[in-house]
Amino acid sequence: MDEATKQKIQERVAERAQTTPVHLYLFGIAWIIIALAMVAGVQIPYVTTLIAFFVGVTFLYMGALISERRRMEKTFRELLEAFESFNRSIYGDDYKVKRAAVDILIRSLAHGDPTVRDRAHAQLVRLSGHDFPAEHAPWEAWWRDAKASFTGSPAERS
Repeated sequence: MDEATKQKIQERVAERAQTTPVHLYLFGIAWIIIALAMVAGVQIPYVTTLIAFFVGVTFLYMGALISERRRMEKTFRELLEAFESFNRSIYGDDYKVKRAAVDILIRSLAHGDPTVRDRAHAQLVRLSGHDFPAEHAPWEAWWRDAKASFTGSPAERS
């Protein structure tokens, strides 16, 4: 996950943390109390006992949904951070940069300028540890198979 995306997520989480569903719980409880009062004989114009009870339960339900969503968002954030940490421990801190570089270099092998192709080929050999011909097709086929587990050449890792 890039830094800009992380920043946006953190801003949204902080923004949502400012609001709390407590007010929904309080509205729900108030409407249920109104419904109970109506059962006891209190008359409220334009409100039936069933409507008051339904509105109260709806507010309580919405508060519970929001609370659960926040709990799940926190768990999901922790899971994403653990996954990212796991990937960095296996592939190295710069694994995303290397993968992006290989993508660009393989596309550069199809460039019209032979100097660009030669430089891209030299960098691909250095990054991957493989010495395929300086043609797009063999490198593309290799990358399709190796992308998911690519960590760089043994010389790059040491």
